[in-house]
Amino acid sequence: MMLSLLALSVLAPPKLIEVRVDPRIELVTAVFRLAEADEYNMDSSKSAYASRLEKALAPYKDHEAVRLAREIRERTGVGFDAVPTIAVHYSDIIHLDERVPFDLPPARWDKRWSAKDARAFTKALRSFVKDAHFAEFMRSEEPYFRKVAEVWKKKINARKPAVWLRDFYGTWPKRSPYVIVGMLCGGGNYGMSVEWPNGDLEMTPVLGAGGFDSEGVPSFGDRDLPLLLHEFSHGFMNPLAKSHFKELLPPTRKLMPMTITALSASAYATDEPVLFETFVRTAVQHLVEKHVPEIAAANRAEDRQSGFLWIDELTPSLREYEKNRARFPTMQSWFPKLVSAMKATGQRAEEIERRCPKVVRISAKWSADGEEANAAVVTVEFDRPMNPKSRGFSIDTEGVTVVKKTEFAPDGRSFSLTLRVPKGKPVTGFLNRFGRGLLSADLYPIRPMKVELNPEVN
Repeated sequence: MMLSLLALSVLAPPKLIEVRVDPRIELVTAVFRLAEADEYNMDSSKSAYASRLEKALAPYKDHEAVRLAREIRERTGVGFDAVPTIAVHYSDIIHLDERVPFDLPPARWDKRWSAKDARAFTKALRSFVKDAHFAEFMRSEEPYFRKVAEVWKKKINARKPAVWLRDFYGTWPKRSPYVIVGMLCGGGNYGMSVEWPNGDLEMTPVLGAGGFDSEGVPSFGDRDLPLLLHEFSHGFMNPLAKSHFKELLPPTRKLMPMTITALSASAYATDEPVLFETFVRTAVQHLVEKHVPEIAAANRAEDRQSGFLWIDELTPSLREYEKNRARFPTMQSWFPKLVSAMKATGQRAEEIERRCPKVVRISAKWSADGEEANAAVVTVEFDRPMNPKSRGFSIDTEGVTVVKKTEFAPDGRSFSLTLRVPKGKPVTGFLNRFGRGLLSADLYPIRPMKVELNPEVN
């Protein structure tokens, strides 16, 4: 673990963060897109570029590399961050050499890839590059890639986030980090890095391109800064959390059950990802409050809806860290105190859970709406005032339509909506199906709840 820390030099002067579209990422994500991996087929990833790529690769959708990607995914769960993990460990798209031997395995490797599977996939991938003329396609897109990189570099560095990160962590990578724009990643963002056996570390967070302007350039603004800080922070925080893994495991396991639905929906259903995310999100919330306070509340709400209700318990420790930098110049030197804060937080799991609002009652007033349908005025009551702008009632029953949209009572303790329901059909649905949606006035989400409304009973 000390190798990871030695890869960072104390207060090395930060440069501008470089940005690029990386053919290695485009290659591997394209293959998993052809393999029908949902996370690489998001609606937000649709663009003129994606259409050009799909047209060029359509004849190769049954290629051995695609078949193997699908088979390994089904057998081992390779997906999400495991996909860019193997990509950044390749030398380039022509040779696909292993920058760090896969059978070591690399320190920043995803365990879902066995060396055997990774090498079999790489062999098939070399054939795919040749058969599909992928390198030629990448060369044809270079002017577009340069344009994307130039726009993003200007926008990212406008607020000098490299200085924020360097000053906060007290360190900076010896190898210049850079941002990779994942053109097929949509809303997916991944904290990628490569660590060599000698401890050298290369941070290359992948930020998904979701939403494109009229010129086909993916959008990036101040509201995306937490994503940038988040993915870079994985490179700093993960090795520190991993070095204290055994003592951090008990409090993590006490906190996880209260929001397991939301955590699972974000692919954080196991100990290690939750542990890493906890410290990364704590750092990001602190940095956002300090440098971009106008979006701090939105970032806090996003963390809570993703299942991390306990971040506010840890940020006071980071404020103390900032006050004591003469004694604790780096996050590494302070981290044991953050570990202590996490242990104390685990003891307060029940108290934290009680901050979430609860549903007191769900009722429906039924009436006829013609010969073929009923109208149902559905009212949901809560134990405290809610955020009137929040929404989170989803309906599963086919044929049900919303006649009057959600409207909160003046005191915020209830909302009503009117449904048109085919006669004889019960209504089934969810409140906060995946843990996100309806929030209290102080931005805590309700827990997911199934809703069943029967016209015979209600």
